Amino acid sequence: MTYNYSFVQWIALFIIYCFAGWIWETCYVSACKKKWVNRGFLKGPFLPIYGSGAILILLVTIPLMNQPVLVYAAGLVTSTVLEYFTGVAMEAIFKVRYWDYSQKKFNFQGHICLSSSIAWGFFSLALVYGIHKPFDRLVTYPTPQVLTPIVYLLSLLIAGDFAVSFKTAIELRDVLIQLEKARHEAELLKKRMDVLQAFWSDDMEKQKEDFDRWSEDLKDRLELKMDELGDRLEFKMDELEDQLEWKMDVLEDHLKMKKEDFQKYFAELEEKRKVMLEQGKSMAHLTKGRISLILRHPSAVSVKYKEVFEDLIAGISELNRR
Repeated sequence: MTYNYSFVQWIALFIIYCFAGWIWETCYVSACKKKWVNRGFLKGPFLPIYGSGAILILLVTIPLMNQPVLVYAAGLVTSTVLEYFTGVAMEAIFKVRYWDYSQKKFNFQGHICLSSSIAWGFFSLALVYGIHKPFDRLVTYPTPQVLTPIVYLLSLLIAGDFAVSFKTAIELRDVLIQLEKARHEAELLKKRMDVLQAFWSDDMEKQKEDFDRWSEDLKDRLELKMDELGDRLEFKMDELEDQLEWKMDVLEDHLKMKKEDFQKYFAELEEKRKVMLEQGKSMAHLTKGRISLILRHPSAVSVKYKEVFEDLIAGISELNRR
């Protein structure tokens, strides 16, 4: 093998390894999950990161064909760097980490881990000294007149699939942002309600205490006057007590009215908060395309929008139980 491929042949190899990577990844994840999982960012049977990784490994290892140790090291480093920067870029754009190694030992930011990198190294050896040989014949045997239209057609299909999947991932990102905003507003509203509840309780208690203190003071002064003036002020005492009872009734009515107004306002705030919280659990966000994208990545997480993303996962589980 000379690796002296034409542009079309390199594209053909990319497509072949995208498909081969999809077969491997889908079979492996399906076996781990004990159910069928159509893996990948695309809807179709192609995983671009495997195609990109295979082409990069081939290009890097061309001068190292006779040195297996260097082939292993070069493949390990190249694949790990590609996996890391692809993961970082996708999370930055889509706000979702479509593969996550956070639970594995010796991981870095959840995008790469030691065990995965070691596996990439062995894959590089298998690729260079075994896997690539039949694929080499597959792209060099057909004439350009046969290979070129097939490659262009498959390239158009993959590009179209990527465009649709990219659009779906952007829509999912926007949903996460909207749901996070609603959740944040609901939390702020809850804090505001707690403050209002505390303020209202303190205000009502203070008004009652002030009135009780004023009424007790008035009674003490009246009793003192009664002791001084005797029966001549008895009718005054009765009159003032009647006024005091009337004021107490007025105050109770006032407090009752304020309490009813507050409870009505409080109920409106609580209803608004419930609506905001329900937005995160609404099945309307779970369109067929978004569900498919999430299901193709069972280990996906969203670090920035953890709670709302988990709500979406829970919504998908509920739909599947129906």
